[in-house]
Amino acid sequence: MSKTGEPLTPEEAREYEAPMRRQLWLGLAGFVALVVILIIITMEARIRASLAEPQPSATMDAGLSQVVQDMMPLPDRLRRIEVNTGDGDGGQVFYNVLLRDREGRAFYHVGFQADTIEVVRGGARDGSAVNFEVRLDVERDGTISGVYRQDRGMHAERYQALLGSLVRQTLVANQTHNVMSIPPVPEGEWSTEELRDSWRHIMD
Repeated sequence: MSKTGEPLTPEEAREYEAPMRRQLWLGLAGFVALVVILIIITMEARIRASLAEPQPSATMDAGLSQVVQDMMPLPDRLRRIEVNTGDGDGGQVFYNVLLRDREGRAFYHVGFQADTIEVVRGGARDGSAVNFEVRLDVERDGTISGVYRQDRGMHAERYQALLGSLVRQTLVANQTHNVMSIPPVPEGEWSTEELRDSWRHIMD
């Protein structure tokens, strides 16, 4: 080393630069780790956002198409069926089914009180209402194409059965002016992973 502390030989230069290299690599590793974490957080946020948005499902369409076909002939002005979960008076939660015309105007609406029909069973959301956000475009021949918001607190089979019953009973009520009771949906116990798998198999 020189009097000023500068390396004079290659070996001294390597020893002199070693701490700087170490700091550089540690800094680079920390930066890469931060980037990876940010990517994971962003991807998870996008996945959660996509699950919250209604998505198409050919399987759901097929099941509901049979319900609609059974109720033919449909009201002439029916072009869309919407099903959603919403709050009512007194803090009660309702499954709302609306029949809309080609201009988007609702000409018929039925609200089914959630806790008297079917709710999520088990888990952190035990007893809470099923989250419905469904839009079904209906052709005059009964063909439908819909988008469905997933509720992974409920098995997809039970969700589909309940949704079909809500749509069927609303169409019946529109024709007969008499709201019938909703039949029970399939019972069962499933793990969290089984609930998720049930949705993976039916969403497009």
